[in-house]
Amino acid sequence: MPTKIQIIKNLKLSEKLLNYLSENPRENKEDVSYIVITKNDSALNKANLSIAESIAKKGKKVVKAIETSNKSTPWKFASL
Repeated sequence: MPTKIQIIKNLKLSEKLLNYLSENPRENKEDVSYIVITKNDSALNKANLSIAESIAKKGKKVVKAIETSNKSTPWKFASL
């Protein structure tokens, strides 16, 4: 996936995630890197998981923010 497309898609998803986290502060974890996993783009997910693994190898905490189809809980979270 071209980097420019990956950045644009991640910016849109990150905006959704940030809106959710600001409305649900208990879900927000400090000192972690969130990696977004979308419900409908396997190429983007593969690229993002590769980034997540690189971050984790540096000893940083990584949380996968997984987009769902459920409007009441649009994200679920899992440690990498």
